[in-house]
Amino acid sequence: MEQLSSTDSAFIYAEDRKLPMHVTTATIYDPSTAPQGKVRLKEIMNLFERAVYNVPMFRQRLVEVPLGLDQPYWVEDPDFDIEYHVRHVALPKPGDWRQFYIQVARMTTRPLDRSRPLWEVYVVEGLNNLEGVPAGSFAVVMKLHHASLKGEALRSLFGSLNTRTPEAPTEQPQFQRALQREILRGNLPLLINAAQNNFARSLKASRVMRDAYLSLRRIRKGQALGDLREPAPVPPTRFNGAPSPHRSVTSYSMLFEDAQAARSTLEGATVNDLAMTIIGGAMRRYLINQSELPDDSVVGQVLMGIKEGEPLNPDQRRLSPVNVPLRSDIEDDLERFYAVHDEAEHARRYLKARGVEIGEEVAASMNPLAARSVLKVQESLGQLSLLKHFYPASPNTTISNMPGPLDTVYFCGARIVTSFGFGPCMPEIGLVHTVTSAAGQLTIGVNACRVMLPNPEFYQSCLQESWQQLQQLLVAQRQRPQRARSKATPAASA
Repeated sequence: MEQLSSTDSAFIYAEDRKLPMHVTTATIYDPSTAPQGKVRLKEIMNLFERAVYNVPMFRQRLVEVPLGLDQPYWVEDPDFDIEYHVRHVALPKPGDWRQFYIQVARMTTRPLDRSRPLWEVYVVEGLNNLEGVPAGSFAVVMKLHHASLKGEALRSLFGSLNTRTPEAPTEQPQFQRALQREILRGNLPLLINAAQNNFARSLKASRVMRDAYLSLRRIRKGQALGDLREPAPVPPTRFNGAPSPHRSVTSYSMLFEDAQAARSTLEGATVNDLAMTIIGGAMRRYLINQSELPDDSVVGQVLMGIKEGEPLNPDQRRLSPVNVPLRSDIEDDLERFYAVHDEAEHARRYLKARGVEIGEEVAASMNPLAARSVLKVQESLGQLSLLKHFYPASPNTTISNMPGPLDTVYFCGARIVTSFGFGPCMPEIGLVHTVTSAAGQLTIGVNACRVMLPNPEFYQSCLQESWQQLQQLLVAQRQRPQRARSKATPAASA
């Protein structure tokens, strides 16, 4: 048995029928490189059956403590059935991008069955009319619960499913042995553990309060010196409010080398600064089209570390969510790039003063019942003058990073063509962006409430226009003499 952390448990607490908390990845493969030029479903089933032994989350199901008195546990599923988790579907003709996105949106909408290990895989065939994708390709669409996502597990998963050459590994793992069976001894041991854990949390509370006080002092000192600003206000937009149970998805890809060249034109900028700039420009264009652009900048929430200039990487441990204005209030795409970079640098300074782990420490010191209550009112907490320093206000969108292999890899001998991810909509947030780097491409995946974003094709065109306009401006800048730029005006303070 393995107990969930307070952070992972938050995704369990936030989930309901209308708001599933799983991450969806969609990877397209070209089978022409496989032996005999095709991949059979039986081969895929065997591959995932072997992976079950290397990746514990593939065979563990969730067990909740009675009355919600403690964090849930992962336990080995005694009734694990690989055929339930790996499924096979096909697009109807003509098998174009629109049909593919609709199919992925339907898969994303359905919650995972909590009585089983929290993952599903769909092998999708019939991709015969996807522009830029070889005919006869197939997709592997995987749903993984956010509570189970850990860097080490994801690396093991990648290593179990993909190879660097189209040939199968010469040494096959011995996977015919029986899976481990854990025996649950009833609710009493869980309740005893809950009492012990809650007593330990109460002992930690005084230390956490001291750390929170010191964190607040550092923030106040930084603000007094002019090094830190108040958190930017979050303007209301169509993307805020309770998401419907319906989803729309889309994505936009660019060459990773083009993205690297673009971000390198600004010293210290990261690929994630570039992605936030593109997203800010796309949201600006979309909201202008709807006659709904707010005066204040829209705000994105990202995971960030405190090391200066370090790319956002969910595999790292010392990460914390922070709000970053995406500067949708700036019309010029190049000036927005400068401004977003400045905002990201300020967010890193703010995070360093606050402490990366203070928010998680506060949550971990709470009784799980109290943590559930805090989660339900977190939007309000984020607006309060004191607590907003530890619980960022609910943003207009979230932006997560899902790094993948930039070089060529193979799945059952089939060559990877492209890959993109779709994070879950969150309470009061109906627009989610996932930045994926894989197969030489940088892709921005979009998952949204269909009521809030009813026209994903238009939003995709907004992403495309935002990137292409920024790229043109950067090329033009490199062709003229360098000039000193003025520091971008920060977003209005709360």
